[in-house]
Amino acid sequence: MAIMLSRRLLTLAALVILGTALVWVGVKTRPAASAEPAATQSQPVSPATTSAVTVSPTPPVSTPGQDTFFAEYRLERDRAFSLEASLLTDVVNNPQSTAEARQNAQDELLRLSQQQARLVDLEGLVHAEGYAAAAVFLENQGVTVVVGPGRISATAAARLVQVLARQAGVPAANVAIIQRP
Repeated sequence: MAIMLSRRLLTLAALVILGTALVWVGVKTRPAASAEPAATQSQPVSPATTSAVTVSPTPPVSTPGQDTFFAEYRLERDRAFSLEASLLTDVVNNPQSTAEARQNAQDELLRLSQQQARLVDLEGLVHAEGYAAAAVFLENQGVTVVVGPGRISATAAARLVQVLARQAGVPAANVAIIQRP
Protein backbone atom coordinates (compact mmCIF):
# COMPACT_ATOMS: atom_id res chain seq x y z
CA MET A 1 0.00 0.00 0.00
CA ALA A 2 2.79 2.41 0.90
CA ILE A 3 4.67 1.63 -2.32
CA MET A 4 1.56 2.24 -4.42
CA LEU A 5 0.94 5.49 -2.51
CA SER A 6 4.47 6.73 -3.07
CA ARG A 7 4.29 5.81 -6.78
CA ARG A 8 1.12 7.84 -7.16
CA LEU A 9 2.63 10.81 -5.39
CA LEU A 10 5.80 10.59 -7.49
CA THR A 11 3.73 10.35 -10.66
CA LEU A 12 1.62 13.29 -9.56
CA ALA A 13 4.65 15.39 -8.70
CA ALA A 14 6.26 14.57 -12.05
CA LEU A 15 3.09 15.53 -13.95
CA VAL A 16 2.73 18.82 -12.07
CA ILE A 17 6.37 19.69 -12.66
CA LEU A 18 6.12 18.73 -16.33
CA GLY A 19 2.94 20.76 -16.81
CA THR A 20 4.42 23.81 -15.12
CA ALA A 21 7.62 23.50 -17.16
CA LEU A 22 5.65 23.24 -20.41
CA VAL A 23 3.61 26.32 -19.55
CA TRP A 24 6.77 28.22 -18.58
CA VAL A 25 8.56 27.21 -21.79
CA GLY A 26 5.49 28.20 -23.80
CA VAL A 27 5.44 31.65 -22.20
CA LYS A 28 9.19 32.15 -22.67
CA THR A 29 9.29 30.98 -26.30
CA ARG A 30 6.29 32.96 -27.52
CA PRO A 31 7.33 35.54 -30.14
CA ALA A 32 7.06 39.20 -29.15
CA ALA A 33 4.91 40.12 -32.16
CA SER A 34 1.74 38.13 -32.62
CA ALA A 35 1.56 36.36 -35.97
CA GLU A 36 -1.74 34.65 -35.28
CA PRO A 37 -4.96 34.77 -37.22
CA ALA A 38 -7.73 36.15 -35.04
CA ALA A 39 -11.26 37.65 -35.19
CA THR A 40 -12.60 41.10 -34.51
CA GLN A 41 -15.63 39.60 -32.82
CA SER A 42 -15.72 39.70 -29.00
CA GLN A 43 -18.38 37.01 -28.89
CA PRO A 44 -18.04 33.24 -29.04
CA VAL A 45 -17.30 31.82 -32.48
CA SER A 46 -18.63 28.37 -33.24
CA PRO A 47 -19.35 26.50 -36.44
CA ALA A 48 -22.97 27.69 -36.27
CA THR A 49 -21.97 31.38 -36.06
CA THR A 50 -18.93 31.40 -38.35
CA SER A 51 -20.83 33.06 -41.19
CA ALA A 52 -20.58 36.37 -39.29
CA VAL A 53 -16.78 36.17 -39.20
CA THR A 54 -14.87 37.88 -42.01
CA VAL A 55 -11.49 37.17 -43.53
CA SER A 56 -8.88 39.93 -43.60
CA PRO A 57 -5.62 40.02 -45.53
CA THR A 58 -4.14 42.49 -43.04
CA PRO A 59 -2.02 41.09 -40.21
CA PRO A 60 -3.35 41.46 -36.67
CA VAL A 61 -2.13 44.36 -34.59
CA SER A 62 -0.24 43.37 -31.45
CA THR A 63 -1.08 45.41 -28.39
CA PRO A 64 1.15 45.60 -25.28
CA GLY A 65 -1.57 44.28 -22.92
CA GLN A 66 -2.41 41.30 -25.13
CA ASP A 67 0.41 39.00 -24.05
CA THR A 68 0.07 40.19 -20.45
CA PHE A 69 -3.50 38.88 -20.19
CA PHE A 70 -2.57 35.37 -21.29
CA ALA A 71 0.61 35.22 -19.20
CA GLU A 72 -1.20 36.48 -16.11
CA TYR A 73 -4.03 34.00 -16.67
CA ARG A 74 -1.59 31.09 -16.85
CA LEU A 75 0.24 32.27 -13.73
CA GLU A 76 -3.02 32.62 -11.82
CA ARG A 77 -4.18 29.20 -13.00
CA ASP A 78 -0.87 27.65 -11.90
CA ARG A 79 -1.19 29.35 -8.49
CA ALA A 80 -4.69 27.94 -8.08
CA PHE A 81 -3.50 24.44 -9.06
CA SER A 82 -0.56 24.72 -6.66
CA LEU A 83 -2.76 25.88 -3.79
CA GLU A 84 -5.23 23.06 -4.32
CA ALA A 85 -2.40 20.51 -4.63
CA SER A 86 -0.82 21.86 -1.45
CA LEU A 87 -4.07 21.52 0.49
CA LEU A 88 -4.58 17.99 -0.78
CA THR A 89 -0.99 17.07 0.03
CA ASP A 90 -1.54 18.34 3.58
CA VAL A 91 -4.49 15.95 3.91
CA VAL A 92 -2.38 13.07 2.60
CA ASN A 93 0.53 13.84 4.95
CA ASN A 94 -1.60 14.55 8.03
CA PRO A 95 -1.30 11.62 10.46
CA GLN A 96 -4.78 12.40 11.80
CA SER A 97 -6.41 11.92 8.38
CA THR A 98 -8.39 8.75 7.91
CA ALA A 99 -7.35 6.23 5.28
CA GLU A 100 -10.43 7.13 3.26
CA ALA A 101 -9.63 10.85 3.40
CA ARG A 102 -6.05 10.17 2.30
CA GLN A 103 -7.24 8.01 -0.59
CA ASN A 104 -9.74 10.66 -1.69
CA ALA A 105 -7.05 13.34 -1.51
CA GLN A 106 -4.67 11.20 -3.58
CA ASP A 107 -7.35 10.57 -6.16
CA GLU A 108 -8.10 14.28 -6.30
CA LEU A 109 -4.38 15.07 -6.67
CA LEU A 110 -4.20 12.65 -9.60
CA ARG A 111 -7.31 14.21 -11.19
CA LEU A 112 -5.84 17.68 -10.70
CA SER A 113 -2.55 16.79 -12.37
CA GLN A 114 -4.37 15.12 -15.26
CA GLN A 115 -6.53 18.23 -15.72
CA GLN A 116 -3.45 20.44 -15.74
CA ALA A 117 -1.75 18.21 -18.31
CA ARG A 118 -4.94 18.24 -20.41
CA LEU A 119 -5.03 22.05 -20.36
CA VAL A 120 -1.40 22.24 -21.46
CA ASP A 121 -2.11 19.76 -24.28
CA LEU A 122 -5.16 21.71 -25.48
CA GLU A 123 -3.30 25.03 -25.37
CA GLY A 124 -0.47 23.39 -27.32
CA LEU A 125 -2.97 22.40 -30.01
CA VAL A 126 -4.28 25.96 -30.17
CA HIS A 127 -0.72 27.25 -30.56
CA ALA A 128 -0.06 24.61 -33.24
CA GLU A 129 -3.03 25.97 -35.18
CA GLY A 130 -1.23 29.32 -35.35
CA TYR A 131 -2.60 31.28 -32.41
CA ALA A 132 0.31 32.70 -30.42
CA ALA A 133 -1.91 34.07 -27.66
CA ALA A 134 -4.58 31.72 -26.30
CA ALA A 135 -6.03 30.42 -23.06
CA VAL A 136 -8.14 27.29 -22.64
CA PHE A 137 -10.86 26.80 -20.02
CA LEU A 138 -12.33 23.38 -19.29
CA GLU A 139 -15.88 23.08 -18.06
CA ASN A 140 -17.89 19.96 -17.23
CA GLN A 141 -18.68 18.97 -20.82
CA GLY A 142 -17.18 21.83 -22.79
CA VAL A 143 -14.11 23.78 -23.77
CA THR A 144 -13.79 27.54 -24.10
CA VAL A 145 -10.80 29.09 -25.87
CA VAL A 146 -9.89 32.76 -25.62
CA VAL A 147 -7.66 33.95 -28.47
CA GLY A 148 -5.95 37.28 -29.11
CA PRO A 149 -7.39 40.15 -31.14
CA GLY A 150 -7.48 40.24 -34.93
CA ARG A 151 -9.48 38.31 -37.48
CA ILE A 152 -10.19 34.61 -37.87
CA SER A 153 -11.66 32.96 -40.92
CA ALA A 154 -14.71 30.74 -40.70
CA THR A 155 -12.71 27.73 -41.89
CA ALA A 156 -9.96 28.37 -39.32
CA ALA A 157 -12.56 28.62 -36.55
CA ALA A 158 -14.28 25.42 -37.67
CA ARG A 159 -10.93 23.59 -37.89
CA LEU A 160 -9.93 24.75 -34.39
CA VAL A 161 -13.31 23.68 -32.98
CA GLN A 162 -12.97 20.21 -34.56
CA VAL A 163 -9.39 19.73 -33.29
CA LEU A 164 -10.27 20.77 -29.73
CA ALA A 165 -13.49 18.74 -29.66
CA ARG A 166 -11.67 15.62 -30.79
CA GLN A 167 -8.80 16.04 -28.31
CA ALA A 168 -11.02 17.02 -25.35
CA GLY A 169 -13.59 14.33 -26.09
CA VAL A 170 -16.54 16.73 -26.20
CA PRO A 171 -19.07 17.48 -28.94
CA ALA A 172 -18.05 20.27 -31.33
CA ALA A 173 -21.16 22.18 -30.25
CA ASN A 174 -19.63 22.42 -26.75
CA VAL A 175 -16.47 24.19 -27.94
CA ALA A 176 -16.56 27.98 -27.94
CA ILE A 177 -13.96 30.38 -29.29
CA ILE A 178 -13.97 33.84 -27.76
CA GLN A 179 -12.05 36.68 -29.35
CA ARG A 180 -10.23 38.97 -26.94
CA PRO A 181 -10.80 42.61 -27.92
